[in-house]
Amino acid sequence: MALKKNVPSEQDNITALSSKNDARAKREAEEHRRRARTLAKQQQAAEKIASAAVQLASGITEASTARDQLATATNEIATGAEQSSGASQESLAAMTQISGRIARQGEIAELSTKLWNYKIWWERLVLTSMHLWKTLVPRQNVKAPLSQWLTR
Repeated sequence: MALKKNVPSEQDNITALSSKNDARAKREAEEHRRRARTLAKQQQAAEKIASAAVQLASGITEASTARDQLATATNEIATGAEQSSGASQESLAAMTQISGRIARQGEIAELSTKLWNYKIWWERLVLTSMHLWKTLVPRQNVKAPLSQWLTR
């Protein structure tokens, strides 16, 4: 029996080449799918970053507007506080004047009461003096009437 040498036939060569090509095609297809997935993921990440950048820009614009509004409100509050301070100082000056006038009115009322009391005391003194003149000094010794003595 003779040994037969296994010589690959052309069909075997084509099948082997086809298997190699299939394996390479599969690897290339797999590599292509992997690159496509990576590219898709990168594109999604880029879209998310772009969206976040747009939102950030919008937020910065809103913050800038809010800062301007806050500055305007702060200026208005400061102006109102200055006006309020001026009005308070005017009120304080008015209250000080009123307080001084009330004190002066009290002094005047006290003086008026004293003067009224002096008037009453004076009238009593005059009446007492007239009574004494009538009772102690006889009428015939007085050369002038009593009314002349009182009017001098």
